[in-house]
Amino acid sequence: MTKIRTALLCILICTAATGCSRNAPSATDHTNAASLTSMKDSADPENSLYSILGLSIGCSEDDVTALYGEPDSRYYEIVGTYGVTDQSLHTHMIYHDKTIVARDFLDQSEKYDGQNGVVEIEMRNGKFETSQGIKIGDSAQKIKKQYHNVRIYSYGEKDDLVASLIFNRAEKKDTYKNRDYPYEYGKIDQVAYVLSQKKYNDHCNIPALIFLLYKNKVTRIIVMNTIQ
Repeated sequence: MTKIRTALLCILICTAATGCSRNAPSATDHTNAASLTSMKDSADPENSLYSILGLSIGCSEDDVTALYGEPDSRYYEIVGTYGVTDQSLHTHMIYHDKTIVARDFLDQSEKYDGQNGVVEIEMRNGKFETSQGIKIGDSAQKIKKQYHNVRIYSYGEKDDLVASLIFNRAEKKDTYKNRDYPYEYGKIDQVAYVLSQKKYNDHCNIPALIFLLYKNKVTRIIVMNTIQ
């Protein structure tokens, strides 16, 4: 109960305001973060594919700050619809060129062991790139060349998965999931994504690598857990 009270207090006070190694590089090394991840995950191409900014799903907040220092701001929200034991505190760590979201379940029992940590990574700066060399400003044609299994949808086109999720977020239609974070993706006319073949024992979550495009240029790159 103390954990729950603390988390809820943080919401009231602060809303206004890959297996990763504990020996993470210092903040001064952040410009090489993508290549560091590629080296670390080279034994498992699947892990490398769904890692950006030197981070993967499941990293801790400490891993994030070890790479990039303290964020410019944090935004807190409670996420979940099935009672307090299935709710979690999501911390949006907001930097000028990226946002990283970490989850902490309010239920501290063993039921959620291994399910806390980073669940979403968004980059908005062209100095970073994916393991396949895609960066902000690249074209849809380059994405298709590098990711043969990519799916591409027009903005607003429904697929009941990633394209729909992005549309709901951008159009502020995500309230049915008790989400109130104000997603700002800018202008979008296409959503492209690659879906992992792996499922985590994490509410059946599977990671996706997502590209938001406008006028055939990538404007956002996101790695996140997506429920199928």
